[in-house]
Amino acid sequence: MLNATGGHGDAHGPCHFIHVKPDNVTDLSHGFLTRELAPGVFEKKRDGRRLSPTRVFSEKLTLRKGSRTLLLERDEFHSSEGDLIIYLPEEKVMMAVDLLAPDWVPLLDFDITGNMFAYLGAFDRLLAYDFETFISGHTADIARREDVERTKAYAFDVYETVKRIHGELNVAELLERDRDNEQAGIKLLIDEVTARATEEVKSRWLNGPMRGVDLWTESHCRAMLLYVRWSD
Repeated sequence: MLNATGGHGDAHGPCHFIHVKPDNVTDLSHGFLTRELAPGVFEKKRDGRRLSPTRVFSEKLTLRKGSRTLLLERDEFHSSEGDLIIYLPEEKVMMAVDLLAPDWVPLLDFDITGNMFAYLGAFDRLLAYDFETFISGHTADIARREDVERTKAYAFDVYETVKRIHGELNVAELLERDRDNEQAGIKLLIDEVTARATEEVKSRWLNGPMRGVDLWTESHCRAMLLYVRWSD
């Protein structure tokens, strides 16, 4: 059984090297693959890395294989096509790829999320489950529940800091600095909020407990500003 956790090619791992008949494997991909939402999405990609699914579902699915129970649920915290959460209740294991990395702040632009609103809400949705072990993908390190809680605290610190600084600025005054070039004013606004928020967030997180603040916090503040100003 193969479970595709997202629309990105790397979410399918090396499955394109596996040559099996449909009755030998079930590729249980999530809701964005249903006929109603995106017919033939893998065929349209035409990159050869994704196996076409032999079974699909819309929002949730419970699987029982031997003594194991797996709960599969669709989410939208990362990929624009949708994401798959996999939960094993007996083992208290949760898997959600591209939300976080243990001991690190998220990658560029909050793991390059295509939906910041869903990304911020995903933490509480996941923490509503009873799990101890968290599989984040893209690393051999296993995360714990505390990693989800810590990353949530960081993400909301960025959100609240950016939102406050943006609200404190006199946007009209910034845009007025170059009346003949409105887009220059918008860039100035983005640069100003990003720089101030980055400095403030770094002052709280640069010395731990997560690595990567020096690498990615600026991108987090910029991505969050785009969300706060135009989508929040």
